[in-house]
Amino acid sequence: APGHLDEVAVFQTRQLSKPPALVGDTYPLVGPQQALLYYAVVFDEVAEPMELLLRLRTDSSHSLFVQALRWDAASAQSARHQGLAIGYLVFTLLAIVWAGFTWLQYRNVVAGLFAVHQTTALAVVLTQMGLLRAVWPAQLQPVLSDLTSLMLPLNTWGTLLFHRAALSSLGVGRTGQRLLTVLMAVALLMIGAIALGAVRMGLLLTHVTILSGLILCTLVACTARVPSDLTSRAAFWRRAYLVAVYALMAAAMVPHSLRVMGLISPGSWNYGGYLAYSVASALLLGSLL
Repeated sequence: APGHLDEVAVFQTRQLSKPPALVGDTYPLVGPQQALLYYAVVFDEVAEPMELLLRLRTDSSHSLFVQALRWDAASAQSARHQGLAIGYLVFTLLAIVWAGFTWLQYRNVVAGLFAVHQTTALAVVLTQMGLLRAVWPAQLQPVLSDLTSLMLPLNTWGTLLFHRAALSSLGVGRTGQRLLTVLMAVALLMIGAIALGAVRMGLLLTHVTILSGLILCTLVACTARVPSDLTSRAAFWRRAYLVAVYALMAAAMVPHSLRVMGLISPGSWNYGGYLAYSVASALLLGSLL
């Protein structure tokens, strides 16, 4: 995860006396790194096996996925992942514009909060994927690292605010809404904790908050009211649709959060959950308008 690794040092075991190659959030992109989506250390043509040692120093996530690839393979993989990232960005931007126009035309509060929620989600992905690194001033790389960490709890707060409004419009009980308010307060506390330097604890508890919130939303959606003019069969399918959408959102984000928390192994691409979540949340908004 490029957005949560402060420093990765790469040593060659045969040349331990030499300074290591350094990459990470706090270092500017140089040379061939600029062509790749992820952090990379590029060696000249290697004629024999090479043994490397990695040292990770970070205040945030300790989740790290490492691959040894030829340059052509690395370039091709990065291009595929950039294509997926662009697909996510385009879809999310269209959803934000749609929600924004809906809010302007009808002053629909849920649509307005959806636009805010997806805007903060977009900022999280731009920073975590490392897409901002290419245009960010080199001398301000540490600032980008701090911004990356702060964006996650801010997005979590916006996410919970949107879902509380969406579920309120569906007539769910006040208990569920109060529990979401408590989780929103936790997200705000995590912003403060990260700002004060407790980055790893703040990110860990933020992901716990994300998981708790989406599971809670799925359970609360089971109590959503449906229009009284619907038949019992139609009412059942209406509620089942809402529960399925929330279950999809939870299923999309749980693996991502578990990877960042270090509970399951990361892969070469860890952001498919964001795309699935954005599609599911757009389906939810569409059902409310």
